[in-house]
Amino acid sequence: MHRRSCLYIAAPLILLAGCASEPASTSAPAGPEPSAMERSRVAMQNVMQTKLLHSRMLMEAIALEDFDDIHFNASELSALSRETEWMVHTTDRYVVYSERFREAVDALSDAASAKDIERVSTIYMTVTASCLECHTYLRQEGLTRDLPGVVSWAAPAPTPGG
Repeated sequence: MHRRSCLYIAAPLILLAGCASEPASTSAPAGPEPSAMERSRVAMQNVMQTKLLHSRMLMEAIALEDFDDIHFNASELSALSRETEWMVHTTDRYVVYSERFREAVDALSDAASAKDIERVSTIYMTVTASCLECHTYLRQEGLTRDLPGVVSWAAPAPTPGG
């Protein structure tokens, strides 16, 4: 239960630290409103930072065999994977990777509820592998560069005027 309290304290502090890194402006915004693409990129980065935070806390909870925190962080990752900002692409492979991740964290939550550290450890490896596979796919396909559209090297986006 103590670790859950730490999450509620740590998450806002991390977010505030990110806000504090840019000077506050007392005048009107200097530039135009961010584009939809930029807003999507920022939303995705926020989701991934939250995912990273829960993943780190999950690893700590597993090392300490803290089943309540394992269950909590796995459940938070599952909920996060259902957020609109998570689904930044609609390719079939990306959808499959997201479903695999969600199934794995749901299974991890179940294993934590059963207090089965062997199952937790095995499933955690599946969760980690699903993250690595998806991120490798995104880098290979160039999707991280072209948010929010769907782009693939196999089917490149049309070029302007071509």
